[in-house]
Amino acid sequence: MQAAENQGMGVRWELMISILLLAHRIPINTEIFTGSKLKMNLPMKTQRSSCFQFKIMVALLVLDWFGISIANAQTSAAPTGSCGFVMNKNFGGLGNSNVGYDYMQNYIGIIDFDKKTFDGAGNHVYNYQKSTTTVEYETFPTTLLTPDKSNFQGSYRYKLGSDGTMLTVVPVNNNNTFMIMLDYGKSNGEPSATGACQKR
Repeated sequence: MQAAENQGMGVRWELMISILLLAHRIPINTEIFTGSKLKMNLPMKTQRSSCFQFKIMVALLVLDWFGISIANAQTSAAPTGSCGFVMNKNFGGLGNSNVGYDYMQNYIGIIDFDKKTFDGAGNHVYNYQKSTTTVEYETFPTTLLTPDKSNFQGSYRYKLGSDGTMLTVVPVNNNNTFMIMLDYGKSNGEPSATGACQKR
């Protein structure tokens, strides 16, 4: 994270120097800003100094905008620490293809990125959409997270155990909150679970 901040500061200084050099070369039409031409009764040195000061002000305003953009564009560091999460599965449109199956419908728990563990509990639905459907609250055993190749910029991906389940994590809010998703691979008709994890 520190390396990204240093890189951003370096780019910011380069932008400042470039903008100031450019501003010094751009002529200012005072009529645009005052509605009438300024009287040229000031010493030429004073006129040039005032004009250059105005250009610096404009350059700094532009630089401030670039500085905000650079800060927002910095890549988030890999998740650390632990967070508490909630996730839910959306069965919309998948009801008929999942009738009779047994699924965890929603989750609550803790992800520890330092220990690489996933712990929690959830509502387990048995005989989904059948007349004998039941729901039971169950805990699940501690599952190990194995870092895997991320599939888009700014995300982090982990193998969850050894059954093909994958966890995708996107840090937001200065790495204090994580958008998370569990997916189960193409061979499983179970819908993905999505939610958020807040740092503890």
